[in-house]
Amino acid sequence: MAAPTAIGIAGYPSSILANEVFTVHGNLYDTTLPFPQPWPNVSGKTLHVSYDGVVVGDVVTDAAGYSLQMSIPTAGVYRVRVGFDGDVDYLTSSHLSPEFTVTARAPTAPTEKIVFERAIIQRLYDAAVKYGRTRFAEFLKNMCKWHIE
Repeated sequence: MAAPTAIGIAGYPSSILANEVFTVHGNLYDTTLPFPQPWPNVSGKTLHVSYDGVVVGDVVTDAAGYSLQMSIPTAGVYRVRVGFDGDVDYLTSSHLSPEFTVTARAPTAPTEKIVFERAIIQRLYDAAVKYGRTRFAEFLKNMCKWHIE
């Protein structure tokens, strides 16, 4: 007869920036013993990690539990789910983290190098137009659209 299991989950943030990496960790427990006995960890089992239905990946438990680095690319409110499908020895279980907020990153200003490159390309374009080098000007305009105003 398969033993009941429970999943512990920790490491989820209360709030985080989009694409910031964090580590979800915890344990898969054999809950055959009555609580509050310490439940033994179950090793060698595959857990599935996701957030709001988006699959992050699988992780295999060991004597220390499980650990998986992840990030969420878009702003919103999310929950991490860790699930175990069960097998002949252990029953299915899953755990859902509390909600946490992912905040969008503020746009960053262009670096000095990009500003300098844009100025050089703009000057080349202006000179090509001024001196009748239309093919070169068109080339610059087509290849560097975001640089030329």
